[in-house]
Amino acid sequence: MVGARVSGLVWVGMMAALAACSSMPRNAEAQGFPGGGRGGGHGGMRPSQGGGEHSNQAATPLTEDPLAGFLGTLHALRMELLVREDQVEHWSSMQDALRAYVDLGRDAGQQLRNSAIDPLLRLNNFADDARARADALQKVRDRTTELVAALDDHQRQVFATRLADALSGGASHAP
Repeated sequence: MVGARVSGLVWVGMMAALAACSSMPRNAEAQGFPGGGRGGGHGGMRPSQGGGEHSNQAATPLTEDPLAGFLGTLHALRMELLVREDQVEHWSSMQDALRAYVDLGRDAGQQLRNSAIDPLLRLNNFADDARARADALQKVRDRTTELVAALDDHQRQVFATRLADALSGGASHAP
């Protein structure tokens, strides 16, 4: 019973991190934090390599959504977990929900950066896309919760570790 309670608390913490990471600006890493921006990984303290102080911030490459990275690892993770026949339906629905969420993010990002579209229309589209992404993220959470409930303890631990790894930007965690 204690193990189930601890697993539940870990799961709640992971979902909170998921929501926090998904709501971060896609270019947060490039805003003077280590690993991005003009600081070249030095906390924004080093001058830029080229261009002046008024360089185009829109030209800054966007960091990948952590869930998009996680989606890319699902095939290998499924093989590692040895997903059983009775778990396949839950796995597939989680994967489909995650793919839909990631696709919405890509589409929304492309529309937002399209300067040929009227700015007010872009803002309206951005709001609509944000609502759709929030709904899609809710589905990801629900389908992931259902999957985790169907996994055994070892599978659950490995899955949680890999998800936490993806949400933290790929930092290595012990299995």
